[in-house]
Amino acid sequence: MSERGVPSVALTQESVFASAEAQDLLALLRAWAEPASEGRLRSALASELFGLDAARLLARVDDEPAWEAQLAANAEDHRRWREHGFMAAWRGFFGRERLAERLLPLPDGERRLTNLAHLAELLQRESEERQGMAPLLAWFEGRVADPPGGEEALLRLESDAALVKIVTIHTSKGLQYPVVFCPFLWDGKLDAKDPAFWRFRRDGASWLAPDSVAGDDVRLLARSETLAEKLRLLYVALTRAQYRQYLAWGWVQGMATAALSWLLHGRDSHTLPELEQLALNPATLEADLATLLAAHAGEIGRLDASPLTLRLAPPEHAEAALAAQPFTRKLYTPWRVASFTSLTAAAHAAPAQAEAPDHDRGALTLAEEDAARLDRFAFPRGARAGTCLHAMLERVDFAADDDTLRAAAVEQLERAGFALHWQDAALDMLRRTLAVPLDDGVRLADVPAGRRLVELEFTLPVERLDVAALVGVLTDPANGLAAPLRDAAAALDFYRVVGYLKGFIDLVCEANGRWYLVDYKSNHLGHDAAYHREALLASVAREHYYLQYLLYCVALRRYLAVRGLDFGQCFGGVRYLYLRGLTAEGGGVWRDLPGERLIERLDALFA
Repeated sequence: MSERGVPSVALTQESVFASAEAQDLLALLRAWAEPASEGRLRSALASELFGLDAARLLARVDDEPAWEAQLAANAEDHRRWREHGFMAAWRGFFGRERLAERLLPLPDGERRLTNLAHLAELLQRESEERQGMAPLLAWFEGRVADPPGGEEALLRLESDAALVKIVTIHTSKGLQYPVVFCPFLWDGKLDAKDPAFWRFRRDGASWLAPDSVAGDDVRLLARSETLAEKLRLLYVALTRAQYRQYLAWGWVQGMATAALSWLLHGRDSHTLPELEQLALNPATLEADLATLLAAHAGEIGRLDASPLTLRLAPPEHAEAALAAQPFTRKLYTPWRVASFTSLTAAAHAAPAQAEAPDHDRGALTLAEEDAARLDRFAFPRGARAGTCLHAMLERVDFAADDDTLRAAAVEQLERAGFALHWQDAALDMLRRTLAVPLDDGVRLADVPAGRRLVELEFTLPVERLDVAALVGVLTDPANGLAAPLRDAAAALDFYRVVGYLKGFIDLVCEANGRWYLVDYKSNHLGHDAAYHREALLASVAREHYYLQYLLYCVALRRYLAVRGLDFGQCFGGVRYLYLRGLTAEGGGVWRDLPGERLIERLDALFA
């Protein structure tokens, strides 16, 4: 009706506490009640009360001065509420945010302002009985969660202007209007689809019968009772007009059992089955209406509606193939569960995935030059091969003999779908991994099961982690990271993280009173002597493994701290084992002992 320029209002039994404005006002009051909660303020800013679109909202949150100003304004509203009462705070906010000026031009702006004024009035009245913010907020939260009825809570008219009032027949009981339009009296539906119960009357008493036991007689009684109720409502509808009543009438499928059908066309039908047998069609409707008009000439008139004609223009490109427009924009939310994988996804030009135990990247490949070889350098490469090798090391007893190790290797090769001719290469890598020296007198083969933590999972809460802050710590020479690793860190790029940082450490073990952080890498760097320190340094920088083990160090530091252990005193260092290049002399092992200053600075970033 608004599109036709006809001002109107819907009068319903809906509670003002069920309106969208109630939800918005509740978010605002929650922010006022706890001015130190930035999360509550952000929720309030997302409401219609502030009128911010997504871009402006993000700009306000990210702009430090603007955000500080917003926090200060919220704190001032809190003070006004505490010292002068709710209405003083509301009026101050209403004027500062220019709500009337901003909402009134909207199509439903008058409705919104009326609801807000109504809610403010109810809150002010209740505040006289409930002293303090917490009791009033609790009362309002309860009303919004379970909107009550009653005259006070019913939606009010927007204004006293002359409006067309849209009402249900139930709502119109006891009211009168100069002119009434009834457009939907042709509805003949008498039962719900798949009802659970049937309500009917028999011998002057009301009954309720489950559908599973209701027979045809019960269903007929229930449908007849519904028709009787519709007749009573029809009486209400036809007696609301003071001067003129308009009824929309014409043939519609299923209209035979409508209450107005009985009044106009079925007065001789005394039961519902007789009414259902009426042969209504456009011709019989025309004849019955002509008889009615002749009998009440001057009292009842007829207005023929113009036929509805829908003309659709032919498509300009009838033969064009249609396709959905591709969605290219990135969706971003600062709150997330981040990981080493997601923080370095941009560097690897790969989509970030949910964190899982870290295995090597890449599709399964076999180098052509290794086709005739079945040693550790020719062993399949890629993520599936890395997962297979990790599974072997997760499940074997480090002190097991060769037969037990071979059985474990065969089992995992079969699970991963690799040919068993790779078992010798896998066994060779297992032996080398367990025998390689991690430190003076320290080998994995000598670490008992009770001194090992396999696939140690951690989840660190992150208040706010920005890439600039992280890069600043990593690239500061005073923090002790090697120059190639600092250069690699400068290229890090990721969205701000708010939420959690999650990861899995392949192995944490304790030997000779020292704790070691061990990670297995199946990366193929070449043959034999290709796993020297410079090559490992290049790999750690290229794959950003330094960031991975620094995150692990932060997690291990906290793990040890809650057990009363000083990380700086008992940490033996990082050992990244490149499985293909391990030697008895310690080749193929990347060793690092990050400084305590660096780990402390990183730990502070997550606080």
